[in-house]
Amino acid sequence: TMKEAIRDYVCRDLLLDDSLTIDDNENLLVTGVLDSLALMRLVMHLEDTYDIEIPPSEITLENFASLTTMTGYLENRLGIQAA
Repeated sequence: TMKEAIRDYVCRDLLLDDSLTIDDNENLLVTGVLDSLALMRLVMHLEDTYDIEIPPSEITLENFASLTTMTGYLENRLGIQAA
């Protein structure tokens, strides 16, 4: 799923630890799991993966705090109905 693909990228490529467990609703920014540089790398990865442009004004806590909010944001941007 999209959420699992994001989780895999965060653990494997950003945190360099496949063994980490990230809860769907864990606030990755407030808890410090992702810093600003990691967030920008994630945004660039999502833009490349889903062939979209994410405006800086939309890189907010509301859209990128957790795996759940990221998935919802991307599904909305891509016009995908939530499962």
